[in-house]
Amino acid sequence: MRPLRRAVQLVARRLLPLARSIWRRLPAGVRERLGPPLLRVRFALGLGAKARRLRFDRSALPDVVPAGPPRQSLPVARRSSGPSVSVIVPTHDDEAFLETCLRSIVEQGHEDLECIVIDDRSVDGSLDVALSVASSDPRVRIARHEVNAGLAASRNTGLRLAQGRYVCFLDADDFLFQDSIARRVESAEAASGGTVGSWCDWMIVPEDAGLRTEPGPVERHGVVEYGKNQGENQLISTSPLLRLDIVRSLGGFDERFRTAEDFEFWTRLLRNGFRLEEAGMVGVAYRQKRVSMVSADPAAHARNAMHVYRYMERELDDAEVSPLATDPVRHPLPGIPSPVRRAERLVTFLTYAWLSEDPDQVDALLEMVAHEPVIGSIDVRAAAKRALARHSVRVGGIHPDRRSEIEREIADRVEATPGPMPDRHADGLVHAADPSRVTGGTVTSSVVVRRSMPDWRPWDVVLAGSSRFGVRSLLDFGGSLVGRGCSVAALEPGLGGETRRRAHFEGIRLVAHPTGATRLAVTDGASVESTRADVVVALGCSPWLDPGRTPMVRPDVAYVRADWEGELWSSTGAEIRPMSGADGEDLAAGAPVDGQALRRRSSTILVLRSPEDTEGPGRDPIVTAIGDDFELAFGRRLRAPVRVECSPTRVDVVLPFVRAVVVVGRQVPTAALLAGTPVVLLGSPAPDLPGVEAADLATLGRVLDRSTPRPVRPTPALAGAPVVEELVSLLGSR
Repeated sequence: MRPLRRAVQLVARRLLPLARSIWRRLPAGVRERLGPPLLRVRFALGLGAKARRLRFDRSALPDVVPAGPPRQSLPVARRSSGPSVSVIVPTHDDEAFLETCLRSIVEQGHEDLECIVIDDRSVDGSLDVALSVASSDPRVRIARHEVNAGLAASRNTGLRLAQGRYVCFLDADDFLFQDSIARRVESAEAASGGTVGSWCDWMIVPEDAGLRTEPGPVERHGVVEYGKNQGENQLISTSPLLRLDIVRSLGGFDERFRTAEDFEFWTRLLRNGFRLEEAGMVGVAYRQKRVSMVSADPAAHARNAMHVYRYMERELDDAEVSPLATDPVRHPLPGIPSPVRRAERLVTFLTYAWLSEDPDQVDALLEMVAHEPVIGSIDVRAAAKRALARHSVRVGGIHPDRRSEIEREIADRVEATPGPMPDRHADGLVHAADPSRVTGGTVTSSVVVRRSMPDWRPWDVVLAGSSRFGVRSLLDFGGSLVGRGCSVAALEPGLGGETRRRAHFEGIRLVAHPTGATRLAVTDGASVESTRADVVVALGCSPWLDPGRTPMVRPDVAYVRADWEGELWSSTGAEIRPMSGADGEDLAAGAPVDGQALRRRSSTILVLRSPEDTEGPGRDPIVTAIGDDFELAFGRRLRAPVRVECSPTRVDVVLPFVRAVVVVGRQVPTAALLAGTPVVLLGSPAPDLPGVEAADLATLGRVLDRSTPRPVRPTPALAGAPVVEELVSLLGSR
């Protein structure tokens, strides 16, 4: 009898992964009926030590807290004797992963915590796993829903039971890396006002990953706040650690959302003006399962995502503002949400619906696509290809022929969908001349960026930026030219990763050195010798201006935004033309998105180190010289003393909102001159430029005290439609 039992166990273990995959696809009602008898069969066969270990009487552990029906109202009170952190773990049929999840919590170096497991009416052995861990660690508490209520309701149940000062969430199929909680608590405690917690980076791991998995390098940086990433989700549900009173003041998660509930909550949290400090570590393992909630019901997920986008587009009601919010974003911000990102998301959901072979899902997504006219401004086939690549990683591969077939079918159906659709160009891409396609916010993309090789094809336009700050505006301009049918490339050397992704997003090719003919080179002062261009055009000038140096580039035509730019380029013999801003955006428009919430002129002094400076004083002498009359913000090259630091990619947006800028070195930030922000050069003679003064450490405080910002005048964006039309005409005449 024993050999037969062992043979049955061996076969069952081999089939267990397949059985689990089939089990997750069954309807909830079927699992409800089959769960208990199948669990008894598993225990009878003794499939694994876990099954034998869990055979105990549940009533012997009185730690199960009855959750009762889910409610949306959340208490605000907290016991003063509670732990510092509450970790909330919702689970529903996650027996295979739950023990790893809970072990990663109880084995954290930060011991002052509680773990609240919410069993959302599981029909497998999830509750037994939780009880087993709770029997050996009193910090683990358990609650159980009598009916399956969903992720949002489960997290709200945990919020009602939580007693910590901070709260974080961990899905039952994910796990924490060591010191994840301690590092996030440390960052949250050190953060400045308006920051209500911290966040950590995450790493995608395969379905069979365990606690021995080592975290990878940190890839995501910066303060998380509303306005970044064009309104797209910046977080996963397990990444943030937040003050519990803030989460409760917002009413927790919206229980009407069975999917995308985390996207809705993070958007609401950030729009109330709350920010999250980065912990600078990979703290969460995000398990990539073969079946996900998004791929199981893509139409529902798409409807919920569109609901969140509509929330971004409307005014904020008083009832939607947290009583603890001090700086909510009441009015919608330009370019948020990005219509292009919204369209790409719809194509992604449509791809998942196509894979499900469910005609109702496909029809529902196509109907949503028909109401998104900007769907034509993206490469539909490329968006479907990226969605298929993500799904292929999850399921272990899709045959290449099947991939190509689905891409072609989706592109054809989207193009045939009723609705206002732009014309398709000969290159197979669909473009729209919509200036809101790309805003000044951070752009991310799943496009694989490869090192560009020498390129022999002819180009209509090649962009050359003197820095990654300068090339950002040129990419806006280049995107508008792409929308008018021009072939556009950008010189790659010196571009950051974000800028490269932005170029791909705009349909701009990156080249190391174009050897083919170039009709038009567009620069802000960077060298264009390698382009062999017929015509060279300067747009504005470099983001950092060295007044004592003659520009290296000798353009044929220079479009200028101010008199001093005209003087700069006139010395090269260029034809000077004013840059019309009738259809452009103001450089100083909108709220800054660098994490400082500087939304108006204030007493803040921004301290920057110019690119060429290596000998200037460090931050401590500057802090002493400026004194206590002003608040200080630092560019990253000087490192913030404790709290306020300005991301280098956001300097040009912040400049119009500070009282003055102190520059260590000779080079002047161009954006400050355009916005009317006073500039003080520390230890350098002042050039003859409007609003620029010189000081040393002894006189710095007095000079800043009398600095008065000029009124901010509208400054046209480089991608203003009149300039684009002129250059398109210039291309046509050559």
